[in-house]
Amino acid sequence: MARAMTIAKNMFRRPDAEPGSDAAKLQAVRDRQILRQRERKLAERHERNQKRANHPLAT
Repeated sequence: MARAMTIAKNMFRRPDAEPGSDAAKLQAVRDRQILRQRERKLAERHERNQKRANHPLAT
């Protein structure tokens, strides 16, 4: 099952851009943006969990 999912994902994946091309630079920017968004979401989730834990009604 996992192998079929991997094959399906690879069928629709964009081909790798040529190194140094504008497409490669844009992909690098997108990759960094996705990483920052993921880190921000984790930080926000952690902050929400801390607020819940410190809430007076939390047991």
